[in-house]
Amino acid sequence: LTCPIACILLVCSWVLNKMLGRRKPFNTVMNQCGLLIFAFFLSITRSTLIPFQCVTSPNGSSSMLLHPGIICFESKDHALFVWLAVAGIVTQPVAVLGLATYVICSYPSQVASGKGQRFATRYRFLLHR
Repeated sequence: LTCPIACILLVCSWVLNKMLGRRKPFNTVMNQCGLLIFAFFLSITRSTLIPFQCVTSPNGSSSMLLHPGIICFESKDHALFVWLAVAGIVTQPVAVLGLATYVICSYPSQVASGKGQRFATRYRFLLHR
């Protein structure tokens, strides 16, 4: 939750600055949020995969690596963790990779249409590496 909260705070500071008459381009705020997302990308992705990390127990069953009391693919608790993990995977890593694919594929057409500068400012965290 650190990353979304930080992005919300960035947007709130942009709104406050706008109300006070200090203009800051919104594309700059979007770039800063993108930097945060990519900074936390690996840890968020790793956290969403925890329910799928199971180890075999001596009795033949498998349990979660970080929560040995939860039996993998047999208990209701694990089923809940798996559903939450799937939701997390769809909303975090897949969404970020989808955004990155969209930006990289649409960049040439944005430049050709004359909107390349604004597009490059907004997605600088991806394009200027």
